[in-house]
Amino acid sequence: MKHLINNNLKIKSRISLWLLALLISSDFCFAQENQDKAKKQVNLEWLSFEEAVKRLPENKRPLMIDVYTDWCGWCKVMDKNTFSQQEVASYLTKSFYAVKLNAETKDTIRLGEKVFVFKPEYKSNELAISLLNGKMSYPSIVFLDEKLQLLTVVPGYVEAPQMLDILRYFGEGTYLKLKWEDYQKSLSR
Repeated sequence: MKHLINNNLKIKSRISLWLLALLISSDFCFAQENQDKAKKQVNLEWLSFEEAVKRLPENKRPLMIDVYTDWCGWCKVMDKNTFSQQEVASYLTKSFYAVKLNAETKDTIRLGEKVFVFKPEYKSNELAISLLNGKMSYPSIVFLDEKLQLLTVVPGYVEAPQMLDILRYFGEGTYLKLKWEDYQKSLSR
């Protein structure tokens, strides 16, 4: 009987050691995978509206403006799930000036002679009110061409694959040749 108990203990010890080794190696694999993902992520450079406008003369490109508020839950989800995606961040970095605009900022924003201030009656900055044509919905993505002409406003949460389609449509100048509906039909999915 004593022999059986000793054998049982030896087997349990081996199993325990094997399980411990498995746990340690799987933790290492997950840690390595997370490090690899972190290395692959593109750091998206968010600019203020003024910074983006200052860069336009040296390098013409459209602006993509993320109009958000601090209290907007979907804005935070979009930051986490859409703008943090490598392909979205890479395309934005390469083809646009990516602008973050807190619609409720009390800071004064200057564009040449034009000054945009906070409007208490709207609880928003005049620039956000102007860009969204008074339809204050968050998040909203505003696209301007390199001459700061409004191309479109995309209200609401947008997932990464749809965001990529929209970015390519404006980033590649397809909007100049093809209506959005026709562009969507041309996409193979």
